[in-house]
Amino acid sequence: MKLQIANRTQINQIFSLYKSVVEAVSKTSVKLGWNTEIYPSLKWIKETVSKNEMLIFSECENIIGACCVNHNEVLSWCRKNGDAANHLDVIDTNDKAVKMYLKAGFELRTIIEMYYEVVGTRKFSMLEYIFD
Repeated sequence: MKLQIANRTQINQIFSLYKSVVEAVSKTSVKLGWNTEIYPSLKWIKETVSKNEMLIFSECENIIGACCVNHNEVLSWCRKNGDAANHLDVIDTNDKAVKMYLKAGFELRTIIEMYYEVVGTRKFSMLEYIFD
């Protein structure tokens, strides 16, 4: 698997990946509130790619994962750049993600209500990973 910054030629493939994730998650008990007309929209992906804030995970020519890296970057990227910590928030309906992050070494700091335009006011688990 290769990790790299996405480029504009990959935008449609990234959007297709996000659409398939939204569709798959909608068939589960996890309620992200995502809608590709709003977020993650094609417009948002284009903006993120243009700012070099989209990392993609690929095998051969196939994109198998993507994440926005706007200073809440994946751990290896943060470590490489000398960051002291990584902070992230997880929506209240995504217990599996919280468990995964805790297993990866993140610590739960607090649970707070926050407003995101795409989901409204919801509770979020605030997690933190401190680099040694």
